[in-house]
Amino acid sequence: MLAIDKFRDCLANARRNRETDKVRILSTFIGEVDRLVTDRNAPPPDDLVIKTLSKQIAGFKETANVLADMGEKVRLHDLEMAISILSPMLEAIQPKQMTEDEIKVEMANFVANHLGAKVGQIMTHMKQNFAGLYDGRKASEFAKQLGA
Repeated sequence: MLAIDKFRDCLANARRNRETDKVRILSTFIGEVDRLVTDRNAPPPDDLVIKTLSKQIAGFKETANVLADMGEKVRLHDLEMAISILSPMLEAIQPKQMTEDEIKVEMANFVANHLGAKVGQIMTHMKQNFAGLYDGRKASEFAKQLGA
């Protein structure tokens, strides 16, 4: 099931249960994702959903900190509610990240099968096959150690 479908199912359940705050929060998020989709004939890719949700939660947290400093309790409560609804959903849809050892093994296998592979080729392989599943900075360091 696509990530956006999980949100749409959750929205349908919230509507059935008359959870108005949850309906408002999920409707807004789904609308934002739909607005960002470039291909209207295809569902939004999971990486777009995850990236959008991560940015939205980070923005909510930053705004909540400012509102807390200002003493804006009502608006702060709304943001905290949105964070409490969306954060567990983000955790549920995020793919498991590769460990450093898994990154090293995958890169070593690629280099073994592609003798003389350069850093750019190693990183392209990782992006094409494992996008969003690894720490890019660490992967780059490992690729520099292995690449020609």
